[in-house]
Amino acid sequence: MKKKVFIGIFAHPDDESFGPSGTLALKIKEGADVYLILATSGSSGNNPDQHDSLGTIRLKEWEAAGKLLGVKQQFHLDYEDGKLSNDQFVSIASEVETIVSSICEKEPESEITLISMDQNGISGHIDHIVMSFVSCFIYVKLQNRYPQIKQLWLACIPESMLPTPDTSFVYRSKGRSPSEIDLSVDISSVFELKKKIMRSHVSQRDDAEMIIQRMESIPSKTENFYYFKPN
Repeated sequence: MKKKVFIGIFAHPDDESFGPSGTLALKIKEGADVYLILATSGSSGNNPDQHDSLGTIRLKEWEAAGKLLGVKQQFHLDYEDGKLSNDQFVSIASEVETIVSSICEKEPESEITLISMDQNGISGHIDHIVMSFVSCFIYVKLQNRYPQIKQLWLACIPESMLPTPDTSFVYRSKGRSPSEIDLSVDISSVFELKKKIMRSHVSQRDDAEMIIQRMESIPSKTENFYYFKPN
């Protein structure tokens, strides 16, 4: 059986932790290697403790979360939080391509899966959307060069959790219908670990506890994905 490698491509230090960390934890337990690529330090996030350099604190939290998860390597690109845009797309994609290519070169006999967020950004955050589309770009561009890149999984939420669009912050699309979801991963066996990983992001504790409370109220502990299929 070929070695499994997962490469997570995200915007903010807690995106993989609050998102598909349960799935990544399961894959690591099964023997896979996981790499994380991060666009920004999250310096515009919640700052309840009034840190002078929130980005530095959040990067340390991200590194701690990665260590707890058991990732093989973490890469930070150092773009400005909240400022990702079309103007930066080519630059970001070039840096991500370099990292993904280097991993592919080191893992020629592996089976590689890229993971990012739903193209709608889940929360509607533009940074999320940019990194989702960067992931799609990289997947299409590198697939022929590196045939070990097999799939791109985009983490999403089901419409049962968000049946209608939400405009309490920015525009947030409703959840994905059952027909749109290709993979639902049961993370109940690693749910306690996921909570610890989420709580590693101490500066973002309000969001962490809100999400944990929501997940604890739902009997089924799953993370959901659809497979990116280029048109």
